[in-house]
Amino acid sequence: MKKITQSFIIEMRDYLNGGSCGHIIREKWINDRLLGEGSKAVKLGAYFEYIFTEMMLGKGKGSLPKDGKIPQPEMMASGKDMLAPYRLAHVNAERLKNYFDLMGIKILSAGERLTKGKFEGTLDLICQATKDISWSNGMKWLSGYRFVTDLKYAGTIDDKWSPYGWGQMTIDYQGSFISPQKAIHGTQAIQYHYITGLPFYFMVISSTNDIDVKFFKVEVTKDHTTKHIAEGNDLFEKLKFYNEIGWEPRPEISKCAECPLKIACNDKAIYPQIEIVNL
Repeated sequence: MKKITQSFIIEMRDYLNGGSCGHIIREKWINDRLLGEGSKAVKLGAYFEYIFTEMMLGKGKGSLPKDGKIPQPEMMASGKDMLAPYRLAHVNAERLKNYFDLMGIKILSAGERLTKGKFEGTLDLICQATKDISWSNGMKWLSGYRFVTDLKYAGTIDDKWSPYGWGQMTIDYQGSFISPQKAIHGTQAIQYHYITGLPFYFMVISSTNDIDVKFFKVEVTKDHTTKHIAEGNDLFEKLKFYNEIGWEPRPEISKCAECPLKIACNDKAIYPQIEIVNL
């Protein structure tokens, strides 16, 4: 690995906290391997992003996933029509295009990879406002305002429990506690703000219906950026350290069943592993 990405920071952080499997970390971030096509949700999200950006930018200009291949819909057994989630993706892509048109958002670039020092990120969208707009919370955009938008096509808009959900993004807590959702999504926001110097937004569209949508602006401070850079550099050094002393496997039935390394892995779980509960 030559550059520090937000995905690396999140996964390496999870490994140090006892989560991610060391074999996955090694293959992805030491050997630079793309591991499989991802989950059904990941493939559906890539398809949505591709057809939406094609609608906005023109045929043949849609954003491609990391493997560089045009995402394809999953088809029904008859082969005559795509599965319902993929049909809904077309409805929601058109819905999002209508929102962008109403808000006067112009896409300047899609899927652009940028670097700043040792840090790197592939940006979903760099956007520009084409008209003045006043928001209900008092925010104002002036024509020409530029910002980064990351698209999320998700079934977890109101999910308060999944770390990758979106139900705790605007909840404030007393003390130093931060929700796992803010920690994970905030890492991406800080990374892309640092790389571009632009304000950062998430546009979250439901993948389960044609109604729900959330538009978040993530406020990033200089202190956030300073701590993020320090953590990224520290995790980069820890990656090299653990690669020298050896990686710890973390076998788990459900994860191992879907792992792209399972065929050749001698550490995969073939029966439930004991988890210690401390009271």
